[in-house]
Amino acid sequence: MCSTRFRATTRASMPRRRRKIERAWGFLCEGVDAFRLEANEAVRRVITGRRNHIVGGHFSMKMRGHVVHEGGIEERFVRASDCVLHAKRVWAQPETIRMNIFPEFEGEIYTPDYLVEHDAGFIRYEVKQWTELRPPKPADWDEDGKRKWEEAKLLRARLRRVREAYRRASLSFRVITERGIAKYWGDPDVVDEVIANDRWDVEPEELNRLVTALVEAGGSLPMWRCEALFEQVPFPRGVVLSRIPERIIRIDLFSPVGPHTIVHIGVVSC
Repeated sequence: MCSTRFRATTRASMPRRRRKIERAWGFLCEGVDAFRLEANEAVRRVITGRRNHIVGGHFSMKMRGHVVHEGGIEERFVRASDCVLHAKRVWAQPETIRMNIFPEFEGEIYTPDYLVEHDAGFIRYEVKQWTELRPPKPADWDEDGKRKWEEAKLLRARLRRVREAYRRASLSFRVITERGIAKYWGDPDVVDEVIANDRWDVEPEELNRLVTALVEAGGSLPMWRCEALFEQVPFPRGVVLSRIPERIIRIDLFSPVGPHTIVHIGVVSC
């Protein structure tokens, strides 16, 4: 399985003694401090922490390890990040910042969901459901709808403060929803197909045969031509798709995968 899910551990079943992560704040910019661990290790406990929903870990081929997620939308983001060429690496809960730039919110802290290393640089992401940010306007009688409406207003205001803090630190910060993931990163069904076939290993000489064929063809070949290079394996398409998280090849993640899908060379060259 590519993703592992865990039910949040209750206090009764958790170990009585857990090593508490002591925060050592460092200067980020005027009015903003940051707490980080070595190698972008998660600063918050997600799997073992107290949560009221399902959390889990996606085994990322780019990271060669599990990347934790809370809820389905975060899992969708992590899976997509493993498939897009422009994302090189991804870390969950990479830092916590403490903001003292808004007098009415002095000492406010925030932990971004993910840090993604893109080819163009590092970006911190907050992953939210669209309805968390923009719920339907409630009717006069809808008390629950009114509560969600007001909570969304507070959430958007908080994220504006976070964006301003990172702007002052000259760091990139983005909020992304399931709509943005599907629009800019890849169709969920195509991403799922890639992830479902990212466990096929390949011998170095076989990989070289694929790369050489792509380079000699000008950088692109139809899927059926690439599959023909691995006709001796049980599932040639899986071998080809497995090279996507490795950034060796790329495909259009917005179109169904088929024999005529165009396979492009990724970051590998002869």
